[in-house]
Amino acid sequence: PQFSINDVTVNEGAGTITFTVSLSNPGATALTVDYASVSGTATVGAAGSDVTAGTSALTGTLTFAPGVLTQTVTLNVTNDTVYEVSEAFAVNLSNASAGAGIADGIGAGTIKDDGTGSPPGGPSDNDAPTLAIAGPVSVNEAAGTLTYTVTLSNAASGPITVAYNAASGTATAGTDFSSAAGTLTFAPGVTSQTFTVAITNDTTFEGAENYTVNLSAPTGGATIATGTVTTTINDDGTGGPPGTDNDTPVLSIANISVVEGASAVFTVSISNPSTSAVVFTPSLANGTATLGTDTAAAGTLEFNSGTVAAPVWTAVTGNVTIPAGATSVQLRLATTDDVISEGNETFTLTATPVSGATTTPATGTATITDNDGTPQFSINDVTVNEGAGTITFTVSLSNPGATALTVDYASVSGTA
Repeated sequence: PQFSINDVTVNEGAGTITFTVSLSNPGATALTVDYASVSGTATVGAAGSDVTAGTSALTGTLTFAPGVLTQTVTLNVTNDTVYEVSEAFAVNLSNASAGAGIADGIGAGTIKDDGTGSPPGGPSDNDAPTLAIAGPVSVNEAAGTLTYTVTLSNAASGPITVAYNAASGTATAGTDFSSAAGTLTFAPGVTSQTFTVAITNDTTFEGAENYTVNLSAPTGGATIATGTVTTTINDDGTGGPPGTDNDTPVLSIANISVVEGASAVFTVSISNPSTSAVVFTPSLANGTATLGTDTAAAGTLEFNSGTVAAPVWTAVTGNVTIPAGATSVQLRLATTDDVISEGNETFTLTATPVSGATTTPATGTATITDNDGTPQFSINDVTVNEGAGTITFTVSLSNPGATALTVDYASVSGTA
């Protein structure tokens, strides 16, 4: 008669593993064979080992009474949470009694904890770890360096690696945030790793922009559960803390001075460039100067659709746009060159934001400097015949005044 022992594969969740020792044909008398459980990649031993004594001891002797052809060895399998891939150990036969031999003396035991190894409906423990990434969803542009955390659902007995990279969305790698790519390695027992992405704090208003951080190419039996995080960068003062950066453009209009008769050219500016257009509504208002009298009619307001060096003056019909990337636009209104001595007079231009800027209007003042000088009085010389009866002098003003002007006169003796 020949003893043999089978190979057995179980799922770690089975709790036990049973080997069958068989005899090729019955003996006329009782036959015995020793067995011993030995470690492989799975450890055999006391509590805490992968395999421990069950209803059978780890080592012992099996006795086959006359006519008996099979005996079993049942050991306990420890169901832990550490991913160990497939682990192996053996139950070896030795010392068959006289009159018997050993045909197959090695029973290979395989323990799986990846959900396989059980018959249909049997236990299916799966300790294969999953990877998940977490990180900031919304940040301020001045946040600086952001940290992303990659976690394993459970520890593994061997190393696990995963690749990561930060990819452009509406935000551009290398411009709006640092290019980041690499590989994370989880040593046995480690369940968390981090990496960083630096945010670029510039002065250009870009609105909300986003990028993604991705995981790929896991090794060591791990799979990816959550492989992407999308981060939105805000530069309108939101998204913090940390950071309160606000690049939203603010409109402003510089005050100007113009000689009567020339065009008043206003420059409407934004505080910083923007990747989108800034639209505003211009409006004129009287000051000490009267629109349409001291200036051309308000409806003749123009804007420069060309460049400062090569202007193209275009009539304003509603809103005016500062194109994306530009920081200003010019508007002009002609002033009236009259002969009235008026002193300096003013009127204003107001830009009311429509889109792309803060809601605060901007106002600039134009001062018209008079070119007519101070009005001068003069009186003429007159010669008459004594018989005329009267003599008339004419007092003249060189140019009109904006208000009533007076001058005293007195007749004084000469030879008359």
